[in-house]
Amino acid sequence: MESTSKQHAGKSPWYERLFGVTFLRSVFALMLREMATTFGRSPGGYVWAIAEPVAAVAMLSIIFSIAFRNPPLGVNFALFYATGVLPFLMYADLSMKVGQSIRYSRPLLSYASVTFIDAILGRLILNTLTAIVVFMIVITGIILAFGLRVDIDVLR
Repeated sequence: MESTSKQHAGKSPWYERLFGVTFLRSVFALMLREMATTFGRSPGGYVWAIAEPVAAVAMLSIIFSIAFRNPPLGVNFALFYATGVLPFLMYADLSMKVGQSIRYSRPLLSYASVTFIDAILGRLILNTLTAIVVFMIVITGIILAFGLRVDIDVLR
């Protein structure tokens, strides 16, 4: 019994590490760090996260509404392009940020309580949640601004 306790001293099983308090604290701290560095300490950073996709959708809508009468699907150019451009921008941004997460958090990986999984998941969770909120805000804004009557059937 003595050798077993010495062998596991300081090491916790993988499931305790993955679902334990240390893991959650590390991921949350990395998410806070990402929020402070990416979006700044002012609300202007999050305004830019919304303004960039809105500008892209507005530019596409204006350009193509001049050239064509109706979008290929539906009757609103802004909604048509938002449903295509926003998921693409989200995927491109998310894949770039998650791909650089190890390099971005390398100084913190020297601490014993921070692992590479923490760095990857911290960035993945924060940027996914941000992208979902931005998507919902932009789509809701388009629906309200144009007075569209949209029936959303999530299950279908």
